[in-house]
Amino acid sequence: MKKLLVLFLSFLLICFGLVATALAGDLDVDLACPTSVSYGTGTTIFYATVYLKNRDCTNSVTVQRYVTGLVANAGNMIGNVGIYGPFPKALAAAKIVPHANCTTCTNPKGCPGTVPAFSVPVATVPNTTGKIAMGLVDFITNSGQSIAGDMCMVSIVP
Repeated sequence: MKKLLVLFLSFLLICFGLVATALAGDLDVDLACPTSVSYGTGTTIFYATVYLKNRDCTNSVTVQRYVTGLVANAGNMIGNVGIYGPFPKALAAAKIVPHANCTTCTNPKGCPGTVPAFSVPVATVPNTTGKIAMGLVDFITNSGQSIAGDMCMVSIVP
């Protein structure tokens, strides 16, 4: 009976995930990090540039809320991985990514709808000099479901 209940709940979660994906359109998120960031005393903020592309032919996508995080080595040992986040955030103004041009597009890669690139604060950089960190940005719906996200690597220097 317990196995059946777990199977049913898993099926429901998959269905909800498919509905959220369908409502979000076909959004691609590309994240660009600087080559390096310097750590500070809790005031150095790491920013990433976000590029949004909507490949859905009929639906535009509105994004405003996102979650960020940083994964970095917290010491000089491989086992000391620090996870900083998740940090819920919101854009100052919602971005509406228009639908793709699927009727008159002649580009073989498609003609996705885009918005101008913008920067978002990812996290405060911890004191992990000489290490590589991974910044994460994931756009979410108002109910907290993931729409799309990306990650990028950055070197942390003094």
